[in-house]
Amino acid sequence: GKERLLEGRGPRSGGVEENELLRRDGYRVLGGGRYADTMEHDRDACLAFVEKYGLMPPPSFAFEETQSAIRFLEEHSETAYVYKPDRGENFETWLPQSEDAAEANAELRQHLRSLRNRSPFVLQELKEGIETNVEVWFANGEPRFAFMSIESKKKLAGDLGDLIGCAFDFVFTIPLDSRAVMETVGRLFPAYAEMRYTGFGDANFIAARDGIWFFEKCERF
Repeated sequence: GKERLLEGRGPRSGGVEENELLRRDGYRVLGGGRYADTMEHDRDACLAFVEKYGLMPPPSFAFEETQSAIRFLEEHSETAYVYKPDRGENFETWLPQSEDAAEANAELRQHLRSLRNRSPFVLQELKEGIETNVEVWFANGEPRFAFMSIESKKKLAGDLGDLIGCAFDFVFTIPLDSRAVMETVGRLFPAYAEMRYTGFGDANFIAARDGIWFFEKCERF
């Protein structure tokens, strides 16, 4: 019957519309939804959504090709930026190694000159701080518990090597009413309550000297 919990197909298998059809017919479907798919894969839509609740990303600038981006970097040569693809995989994100802002800017210009990928991309101001992930689990829109992970996204020890997915090296529970929750995922509690969301909702952000800066979020249930 329709009370059965069905396991949905993921977006890469073309299952989003199929899963939404099942939901409209009254079935409970685990995973694969239009909202979650949009939040994870359409950055503009995600940012527009979270900004309504007060979550802001670092200053970001979109480019269609590298030459205009290199000119932009030359005009802002004392500021460090991160390269983020507008399309493609997250591991294509590139961070300069130098701790000096001007040298990091020069590193990024050299990286852009070497790119073969011609897809649109974003240059995001590099913020110094601690990158973390806060994850809250919900049942019918009600937050139940939360944990935090310190984002470890480099292949090698010592924060060296290529970027990879989060390794969950450091994970610990935190109170739902903690500042870490209330200033990140907690800002979205009204949205989760309205949609009666069940599953996890997370937010990646950096705790910097000049504030909390949002990076990305996802919900896969």
